[in-house]
Amino acid sequence: MIQETYRKAEFQSVIHAKPTKPITACIFLTLSLITLAGCAKNAPSSSPPAKAPDIAAGKQVFNSTCILCHTVNGTGGNTGPDLSHIAGNPEHNQQWIAEYIKDPKSKDSGSSMPPLKGKLSDQQIQDAAAYTASLK
Repeated sequence: MIQETYRKAEFQSVIHAKPTKPITACIFLTLSLITLAGCAKNAPSSSPPAKAPDIAAGKQVFNSTCILCHTVNGTGGNTGPDLSHIAGNPEHNQQWIAEYIKDPKSKDSGSSMPPLKGKLSDQQIQDAAAYTASLK
């Protein structure tokens, strides 16, 4: 507690100090900026970095969600199209597929697939897109 009080007092004295000479003002400003930069550097980040898309995790997402409507290699539903060779079309890369999963009408205005943005996490969408992009 004493150390914390001392640190607060030390910080307050630095913040409220009034330099008397121009060179002192420059040194004071430089030290203040360095101190603030150090505090920001040690602050926790607001969100963890996104994980790289994972094909195996995407297959799990696909098998628990997408397969209800879509077929891959003869297994799955028949409401949506067979996706066994979806990545055979060069336009259907991972990014295109992720955007389609999020909002199908953004890629095909006649699509009857519901948008899955908000129903699946961004990571699940990226993983499912990685898996389906591997189907050639």
